[in-house]
Order: sequence, then structure tokens, then C-alpha cells
Amino acid sequence: MAEKLRVRAVAFGFASALSILYLLWSLLLYLIPQAMINILKDIVQGIDLTKIARPSVPIGSVLTGLVEIFILGLIMGWLYAIIYNSLSKSS
Repeated sequence: MAEKLRVRAVAFGFASALSILYLLWSLLLYLIPQAMINILKDIVQGIDLTKIARPSVPIGSVLTGLVEIFILGLIMGWLYAIIYNSLSKSS
């Protein structure tokens, strides 16, 4: 029988990992903005990001985004652990 995941640990682990990636992205966007916009342009094909990209991102926006990413990570990690645990019962 598969071991059950600790839902809270998975949720906070996922949220923390997403937050670190978000902060790294924000730092790279600050240091090398055009390169990061080009990378994102390749990811979201068909959207012209040059028309909507800001020349600089205010720290308040970064902090708000960090909180939002953390909450989204909590929800995604919680859902993942709940679904994993429910599916592991049936096998």
C-alpha cells in the first residue's frame, strides 16, 4: 500500500517552491528584462508581449505577486496531496 502524503507539508512545500521560482524570475526580469521577455514570449506563443511589457516592475507588484503565488501554491499542493491520497487508497 502506498504511503499517504502529509497534506499540509505538501501544500507548504509546493507553495515555497513556487515562491522561490517566482522570486528568481522577478530578479532575472530586473537584471535582464529583454531576455526574460523573450523567454516568456516563447512560452506564450502568439501573444505580443512587447506591447504590454512594463519598463520596470514596482516592488509592490512583486510582493503582491509573491503573496498570490504562495496562496496558489498552497491550493495546488493541497489539491495534489488530497488527490494522490484518494487515488492511492483505491490501488
